[in-house]
Amino acid sequence: MRLFMSYARSDIAFAQRLAQHLRAVGFDIWIDVENIPAGMKWSTAIQEGLDLCDGLIVVVTPDSMGSRNVEDEWTYFLDESKPLIPVLWKPAKTHFQLRRIQYVDFHQTEFDDALQNLLNELAVQGLEADGTSALMPAELLSGEPEGAAEILRILPSPFAWMEIPGGPVQLTTGGYVTPDMGETMVASFHIAHVPITNAQYAVFKEAGGYESRKYWSDEGWRIMSEAGWQQPAFWDDEHFNGPQQPVVGVSWFEAMAFCRWLSAATGLAITLPMEQQWQRAAIGDAGHRFPWGDKIDTTYANFASAVGGTSPVTDYPTGASPYGVLDMSGNVWEWTSTDWHTGQTLSEAADPGGQPVLRGGSWYGLADFLRADHRYSGVRTLRYDDIGFRVMMNSLPATED
Repeated sequence: MRLFMSYARSDIAFAQRLAQHLRAVGFDIWIDVENIPAGMKWSTAIQEGLDLCDGLIVVVTPDSMGSRNVEDEWTYFLDESKPLIPVLWKPAKTHFQLRRIQYVDFHQTEFDDALQNLLNELAVQGLEADGTSALMPAELLSGEPEGAAEILRILPSPFAWMEIPGGPVQLTTGGYVTPDMGETMVASFHIAHVPITNAQYAVFKEAGGYESRKYWSDEGWRIMSEAGWQQPAFWDDEHFNGPQQPVVGVSWFEAMAFCRWLSAATGLAITLPMEQQWQRAAIGDAGHRFPWGDKIDTTYANFASAVGGTSPVTDYPTGASPYGVLDMSGNVWEWTSTDWHTGQTLSEAADPGGQPVLRGGSWYGLADFLRADHRYSGVRTLRYDDIGFRVMMNSLPATED
């Protein structure tokens, strides 16, 4: 099921956090900051989004209740007799038509409890998650502050969340990005300070990651089963399988399955970054060509076959981004959740043309591929020896609740 997220721009952090949790249990979420293709007229994109979606969630706050755009969105759903659910985030005077509809209280209720109530209400209205909903909500949504620390008990070192402040991102042209596309504003988020390592991926594998249907989308499970994947493609290759080296030979579907497993294990809504988030974490407001500055040599990153393969993820501390994120350039290309053709969050459904954006360059590539604004793409089933991934989440429960 696809849900439309209606909200005021001032409430973007909460809206994206809620969207992330709903995606984690299998819903397809339409949210303007992620789903409006470059060059498309805003009103046209919103109308298409409304028509595509089965249900609507309206985030109720004083700002949203004063927004004509938000009112147009939820009244359209009422006129079309399509289900909508008000979500109370901040107390506000509401329209009399909204007051007639059962709302879900996120203001006075703990986030995880409110989220469970929302899932129940969605089910009552016939809006249920797709195949990925095999993860039980209680497994995913514990929402306790210690969830952030739990990841450190589950995954071997090194792992740390780096907080990335919100701000503008300017993408280079290619795919959905046109020359006249302006800056994109990104809300604050957290990203892993290094790519996922072999030792960390091994925990997923040993926990039954390739045997447990609940961690996979329908299409991912079909592809994995038919191909007979039981581990990454270069798992037994001594050039790539050191415990501190980044895991490689993983398709986009495998990366997403890992994210879903880690979400279930920690109670955090963990996924792959959008490419705008990736670039924001790489250079922030500095505007440099590379995370560390404008000059490049092999003391900053692993590239141009300098070491003949991947390197441990902490080997290049001088190549850190302004926010302390390592290995953003070189070592491995990194999967993102952005669709190269549309700029939207890439669907996990069957789609032969689906191509995630790849970022960062690799141990094999030339220096130009390591530019923080360099963009590439690949089909979702690629399992190359220079493609890996890192994880992100939009917020930490301890700071949001």
